[in-house]
Amino acid sequence: MIGVVAISENYCIAKDGKIPWTCPEDLKSFKELTSGNTVVMGKKTWESIGEKPLPNRKNVVLSRGYTPGPEIDTSKTVNFWTLDIFFPLYNWGNIEGKCFVIGGLKIYELLSDHIKEFYVSKIKTYVKDGSLYMPFDFLDAFECISQEKVSSRCDRCHYIRTSEDKDENSSPK
Repeated sequence: MIGVVAISENYCIAKDGKIPWTCPEDLKSFKELTSGNTVVMGKKTWESIGEKPLPNRKNVVLSRGYTPGPEIDTSKTVNFWTLDIFFPLYNWGNIEGKCFVIGGLKIYELLSDHIKEFYVSKIKTYVKDGSLYMPFDFLDAFECISQEKVSSRCDRCHYIRTSEDKDENSSPK
C-alpha cells in the first residue's frame, strides 16, 4: 500500500472537513499519480469529495455502516464495511493497479502498518486552528528517496519504509 497525503508546515491535513489550502498543481500531480489505480479512503474523505468517485480510479470507501445512495455507480466505487473484508480482497490481489491510501487520518492510522511507501506533498503554509494533523512521527520509519518541486508552494517527497519500528507520539495541536 502507498500512502498519499498533503500536509502544511505544521502537519495539518484538514480544517473543518476540507483541505485548508488551494494548490491546483498538487491536485494535478495527485491525479497523475493515482489514475488507473485503486484509491482507499474513509467515509469522511468520501463525503469531502462530494460522494463522487474520483475518475479513472477504483474508489474504495472503508466504513462500518455507510450505504451509498442509488445514484452512486458502484462499478466505480466499492464500499467495504470493515477492514476484515478489505484485507483478504487486497491480499488476494482483487485491487486494480497499485493501492493508494488517501485519507483521512483514521484510515492512515488503521493502515499505517501496511503502508510501505508515502508520497507527501509539503505545502508551504501554516494552518491556524486546523482540525486534523498527521502525527509528527508518521515518517519515522521511512526515508525520502526522491523529491520534486510541484509548484512554488509545494514540494512532493517519495518515501519508502526502512523500518518496522514506530514510536507512538500524539498528533500536534
